[in-house]
Amino acid sequence: MKTLLKPLLAALCLLALSAPALAQYQPRAYAPEDLRSLSYNDQVRVIRLEYREQSGGREIADDQLRFYVDQVNRSNWRFSDIKRDISKSLAGSTGPGPLPGGAIRCESPDNRSRVCRTPWSGPSRLSRQISDTRCEESRNWSSQNGQVTVWGGCRAEFVEGWGGGQGGAIRCESPDNRSRVCRTPWSGPSRLSRQISDTRCEEGRNWSSQNGQVTVWSGCRAEFVEGWGGGQGGTIRCESADNRVANCRTPWRGRSQLVRQLSDRRCVEGQNWSSNNGQVNVWAGCRGEFARAGSGSGGGDNGYTVTCASQNGGYTTCNWPPGQGRPRLIQQLSTQACIEGRTWGMAGSNRIWVNGGCRARFGN
Repeated sequence: MKTLLKPLLAALCLLALSAPALAQYQPRAYAPEDLRSLSYNDQVRVIRLEYREQSGGREIADDQLRFYVDQVNRSNWRFSDIKRDISKSLAGSTGPGPLPGGAIRCESPDNRSRVCRTPWSGPSRLSRQISDTRCEESRNWSSQNGQVTVWGGCRAEFVEGWGGGQGGAIRCESPDNRSRVCRTPWSGPSRLSRQISDTRCEEGRNWSSQNGQVTVWSGCRAEFVEGWGGGQGGTIRCESADNRVANCRTPWRGRSQLVRQLSDRRCVEGQNWSSNNGQVNVWAGCRGEFARAGSGSGGGDNGYTVTCASQNGGYTTCNWPPGQGRPRLIQQLSTQACIEGRTWGMAGSNRIWVNGGCRARFGN
């Protein structure tokens, strides 16, 4: 009897010694390429196992797990796609190269900040959100030339912010109502192409553009494109914010005309807007879009013109540059009659005076 017990006791001892090693054993993830052939519970099981295997025992985040299951059942991802994507995710961005479509992935693990380099030198835009946490630029992600930064649990894929040419778009956002300046890939002004914020974006009220940059404030978040195509036939937007004077440069050298009023307050030339060669001036709440004046809109379009208005019916003078000859009345803009010698005339050789409510365009 003792002879039989000795081998049995030895086997039990060996089994006891090997128990810790067996306890540490983790089964490898195994599944067919087509994960749709598995039940939902088996899909979850093999994805969890694959993530543990690649991460050294860590558990996959619930939102990432749901993302993979959705990709399997909605986008026909195969098991090799899941394994490849987990590898890229654990690498922090794109691993050895960009994702299909030229995208990169950047993820904020455990709400920590993460910086991911991009294969393009310009800014980036979000193309696909992976996290349950909503990814909003400036709130939990941002981009600068050559990199994307995520924080606060944002996990997403990003692509190049513009195509590198002059026809792309940039995104500029005012986080927490703060002012933000965004550079543009074009040298001219910009126009709004798509509003993102619940706050209405209105040029002059919470966004503006100058050559080479867009500025947003007071909660405006939007995408912007080039303001004109670079030719003489485009338009510019000029707005008087809080009744202040705004001076807006134009890409044409001649006179400008109002083509679309944006403000509730009526824009009347000479009363709250004017134009000189190379710029439009607005004040007293006028907000509008302006274009180069057509050749058929007045006799002075091919020469030098000045709009002069009698402010509050009083005596007002306006510059008339030397060397331009004596001006003549081109177009009366006021309901009050403009009569030379009575309500308008020359004050010396380089100034026009108006009075009695006269408002008109003068030219040579």
